[in-house]
Amino acid sequence: MFAASLGALLTHSIDYAGIFPPCSLAIEPALENQARYVRDPDAWMLNNFVLPVEKFDAAANSISLFNRKYPLRISALGAKTGNADEFIGTLKIAAETIRSFSARHVDLVSVPQLEMPLPQDVDLESLARIGSILKGLELQAFWETPVDSAEKTIALLDEHNSSANGCPFGYKLRTGGVTADAF
Repeated sequence: MFAASLGALLTHSIDYAGIFPPCSLAIEPALENQARYVRDPDAWMLNNFVLPVEKFDAAANSISLFNRKYPLRISALGAKTGNADEFIGTLKIAAETIRSFSARHVDLVSVPQLEMPLPQDVDLESLARIGSILKGLELQAFWETPVDSAEKTIALLDEHNSSANGCPFGYKLRTGGVTADAF
């Protein structure tokens, strides 16, 4: 056995991204894996299944693999956009997709997390609009930017989170990928 502190650190720490490299599985076998993993004795380490919003419909065919005791928890990935206006439009579609998918699969699916690249021209006013789009969704949103703008974005998110009445936003720093320059 290991120290309780290590257990606390590792609990729900691993997202499963089976449809992405290096696995690059089709969605059905990846969801079959997730259904097996959530039933495994080591499932205490497992967190969400990483799924792009545009693949939610394709995942619907495998929802029967999950049940109330072993639901499918999704970390939704929103599409990359070029500017704040595109981001807001794409986020509206993503939020509606998450609401609809969750409503169709009550007790079998939860979407506790959304991750999406944040364009450089997003400001405090944009963040307030973003918060209103996500209102009512019980999820944590994480916005990702390139490392060279991390400090600026984190400061902006901090300012938003300090003054917002809505849900606070998190920052995602990508630390890897499929090419050497992504590390």
